[in-house]
Amino acid sequence: MARPLFAHPALAPMLTQSMTLVIGPTAPTNPQVGQLWWRSDPDGQLYVYYDDGTSQQWVAASARGV
Repeated sequence: MARPLFAHPALAPMLTQSMTLVIGPTAPTNPQVGQLWWRSDPDGQLYVYYDDGTSQQWVAASARGV
């Protein structure tokens, strides 16, 4: 696997795992940390399911409509 040029330290464990991408208007049920979700409607936003050590949530991973 190629080494990324930059990665936030919190993402390091996810870089060695297989990631899945779900495309749809609603978030997947029972997501795994590191899972990607492209919200196809209404805005085309990409999210990553993230664990900040206190809670888990979907976090925007791209600019809207990109």
